[in-house]
Amino acid sequence: HRLYEPEKAGPYLNRALELAPYWSRTHLELAEWLLSQGQASQAAIHLRAAASIDHRSVRELVCVFVAQGAYEEAVGAAPPAPYDARYYENILRCVPGHSATSEKLESLILSRDPDHLEAHLRTLQRACRDEGARAEGSERLRALSRVHPRDPRPAFALLTCLKLSGDRAAAEKEAKAIIARMPYTQERVREILSR
Repeated sequence: HRLYEPEKAGPYLNRALELAPYWSRTHLELAEWLLSQGQASQAAIHLRAAASIDHRSVRELVCVFVAQGAYEEAVGAAPPAPYDARYYENILRCVPGHSATSEKLESLILSRDPDHLEAHLRTLQRACRDEGARAEGSERLRALSRVHPRDPRPAFALLTCLKLSGDRAAAEKEAKAIIARMPYTQERVREILSR
């Protein structure tokens, strides 16, 4: 009924929810139907329920929320910690990092989780592409890299930012520090330097 007679699907979906309240697929079907009916805030309740049951199950539907402009609802449907960080990363994967939509999503995510690494990285990578904000972006990436010394993503972003600035000596120095701290990154570091 959800596909062929959407106006009649509500009672059937509610009955499915009564029969299987702990099955993420039930909540996903209900969320998708509610979203198609223009009820994004109600849909978000079921998106959150599905994400709380199985945070991996919502990857595709969260992109539908984003595509329909239901940004606040998508971000607000995050499951409880520790799964919220992965959920936010799934939201960010729905759009390219240089888009205006990405900026909106990053802002909403950082308002809920001020320490979310991927949202900070996207924001700072964009700053590095802007010549006027590049110096501040690289300094903030350096600080982020110190906070996350075993995660290569901030280090790679910093290295790329230094490379964009044209400061070859600083990039080489940072590359040596990254490899000393994380030897397994040597190949990727060389790849970034060779661009």
